Amino acid sequence: MRNKYLNFLTEQDILSLYNNLLVGNKYYVLKTKNLVVDKVIDKLKEDFNFTVKEESYFKIEKTSGNGHDWHVDTGSNNHMLWCDLGATILLKGDYKGGETYYRENDKIIEVDRGIGDLCAHSSDVEHKVNPTTGDRQVFLIFI
Repeated sequence: MRNKYLNFLTEQDILSLYNNLLVGNKYYVLKTKNLVVDKVIDKLKEDFNFTVKEESYFKIEKTSGNGHDWHVDTGSNNHMLWCDLGATILLKGDYKGGETYYRENDKIIEVDRGIGDLCAHSSDVEHKVNPTTGDRQVFLIFI
């Protein structure tokens, strides 16, 4: 299952993330209180069935130039078997490439997304991000 929420984060929400989180650091949901993260979780609860776990985390990630090949959010080596749900929000758009795709029943679907859009999917949904040049940063959460 997957869903997209257009214009979910405001410019103020994005600024709040940058003011409270370090790019690249991992923050655990149950240990780190953040109003924007709470807003994301509350929205996801409307459409997805999940439980926040001790391992659940969020971060701001600068997308590597190589992108991310096809994968599911339980991890390429099954190192995140606890993960039920993954979500991303594009925070910066000063880049080229970085297109996001889902693969469902051998059909490849490109995700049309803008700054602040929330894209969420159950951890069994296969997806990828094309290589990127420039400064592409996303908020990630794994629950």
